[in-house]
Parts: sequence; C-alpha cells; structure tokens
Amino acid sequence: MAFSYWNNDKILTGGEIHAYMLHHLLINRIVIPIPDFWMIWVGAFLGQGVIILLHKYPGKRGEWVGVFVVTNFVYLIVSLQVYISGVFVLPIVLPSVTFWIYILLHYRIKNDFPT
Repeated sequence: MAFSYWNNDKILTGGEIHAYMLHHLLINRIVIPIPDFWMIWVGAFLGQGVIILLHKYPGKRGEWVGVFVVTNFVYLIVSLQVYISGVFVLPIVLPSVTFWIYILLHYRIKNDFPT
C-alpha cells in the first residue's frame, strides 16, 4: 500500500519492491520526516518573538529584517544539509511562510513596515 501511495498508484513488480527494500536496508537509509505542524508552531513562535524584538529596538527595524531574511536562507540550506547527511526531512516552505506572515501582517496592520 505504501508503494502505491508514493508512486501515484504506479504498479511495481515484486522484484522492484524487493530491490527497493533491499537497497534501503543495505545502505541503512531510512528517512525520518519531522511533522510540518510542529515546525509551523516553531515558525509562529519565532514570528511572534521577532515582533516583540522589533518593538524593543524600533530604530533598527530595517537591519533586523535583513538579518531575518539571511537567517531564513540559512535555515533553507541547513534543512537541505540535514536531509542529505542526517536523513531527517525538515519542512521548509510552511514554517518560513508562517514566520513571514506573522511579521508582514503585524506591520501591515500597524502601517509602519521598516524600509
């Protein structure tokens, strides 16, 4: 059932299934996904923390936003590296979008987005 789900209902022969299973057992590469929901909550908490940080230092908002853009790019690179070397799949898009939605909606409502 798992193979039909992963391969969009493509029918695999018994030999292909056994070869796939043997390949993963021999190289000991079982991928462990981290749930999106957990990382979305992390993105939401970080977004709220950034809003608090930006209110604490209002004169440096533009600099902080640049730091967060670079940090988001570093998260993308680190999550890809963790997938390659650590066999963990970290969600990239939804936590990043959640983080930026928190910040952009907060400043869109306040009409004082940093320039």
